[in-house]
Amino acid sequence: MENPLMILQEILMKTQHVQQAAIVDARSNMVKACSLGFTLDYEALANFQFAFKNSMLIRERGLEYNKMLYTVVRAEPDVVYAKLDKRGIVLVKTNTFIVVATYIEGMYPSVCVEAVERLADYLKFKNK
Repeated sequence: MENPLMILQEILMKTQHVQQAAIVDARSNMVKACSLGFTLDYEALANFQFAFKNSMLIRERGLEYNKMLYTVVRAEPDVVYAKLDKRGIVLVKTNTFIVVATYIEGMYPSVCVEAVERLADYLKFKNK
């Protein structure tokens, strides 16, 4: 894969509707690239993996992220969208990676979702 940090910057961060973003190796749960200051701890990464494997349950329970419980608005085997007040998190899984992005008040969730899905489509096209 080309420079993952450059991909994050070009596709996600330039929209100005993504607060933070990361590309995570879905198999090893290792962060391959992340925006400046964005950290994902083991618990967050484990919760993301759980969400993809248990989409029905996560719809009912919600998604815990940063010690807060987000309401899941969409959960499928490769897509999870969750929100809490005027902030949210978008997760899209490809063959190899999980693309993670957050948005906050003042940002358009739809633009964030579109950008994450565009990056995921690009990675799928590259068979990643």
